[in-house]
Amino acid sequence: MGLGAMGGAALLPNPSVGQPTSGDTQPFRVDVHHHFASPGFVAEMTNRDIGNPRYRLWTPQVSFDEMDEGAVATSILSSSRPGV
Repeated sequence: MGLGAMGGAALLPNPSVGQPTSGDTQPFRVDVHHHFASPGFVAEMTNRDIGNPRYRLWTPQVSFDEMDEGAVATSILSSSRPGV
């Protein structure tokens, strides 16, 4: 858990707020550092055979699947390298 999330959780009146319950399938998390890779960036990495191999496989659907897997309801995108 990130430091900001821990600090925010300390402000909640009930520690169980925001925690999944047994059988709860609704996304509830917020990912504040979600990466994406533009098609041009992916093509350039592929052409040069550089960079993180996971970025070369990035698609919007992969992103949504990862969010579903982690019960993430909202993601805030972060630039990937080169961080332009």
